[in-house]
Amino acid sequence: MYMLCLTGHDHSISSVVARGDVLVSADDNGDIAIRKHVDGASFKISHQIKGQGSPCNCLDLWKNLVVAG
Repeated sequence: MYMLCLTGHDHSISSVVARGDVLVSADDNGDIAIRKHVDGASFKISHQIKGQGSPCNCLDLWKNLVVAG
């Protein structure tokens, strides 16, 4: 069993989704961090999307798109 600590958020994480080598997390400010698997249990942030102050409670990945709300 692996434990993963998600960095890159200043607010509480409200949603997480993973598909293949991509892991996406969102927080209570609406910020979204997109991570790529690099080795073992390590992920590196590849993209960040700034929120507008409202929580993002729903995430999904569809093809090459992050769907959030």
